[in-house]
Amino acid sequence: MGLAVPAYKSRLDAAGRFLSEISWSRTNRGACNYRVEDEMTPAGWIILAVVNVPVYFGIGWVLFRTWDDFWEAIRFWFTPDLWSLFKGEYWDDCWAEMKLGFWVLLSIGCVILEAHLIEKIMG
Repeated sequence: MGLAVPAYKSRLDAAGRFLSEISWSRTNRGACNYRVEDEMTPAGWIILAVVNVPVYFGIGWVLFRTWDDFWEAIRFWFTPDLWSLFKGEYWDDCWAEMKLGFWVLLSIGCVILEAHLIEKIMG
């Protein structure tokens, strides 16, 4: 019969191996994909979102062209589709909501893409 290894010892060994992989990945990028220091902080996300305000305006200008079109899209977003159907504005409602959705997705996508590029360049 062999000696029994206490359960806490195997857990500590596993934790030690995990921590050594993390510290080793700082010198060798291919060793471990999890790197604590590469995560973007909430302050970084906020700063990036604020710095991108001109980009949001640019995307909005391409999609809406005028402020009236933008506010009409907001109005249609809050108007139920059935109400727009009864008023005969259903397809205008769909088109305006689609443009507004594209604007939101493209704005969020720009921030995520820029954060990814910053992490690639800095990390």
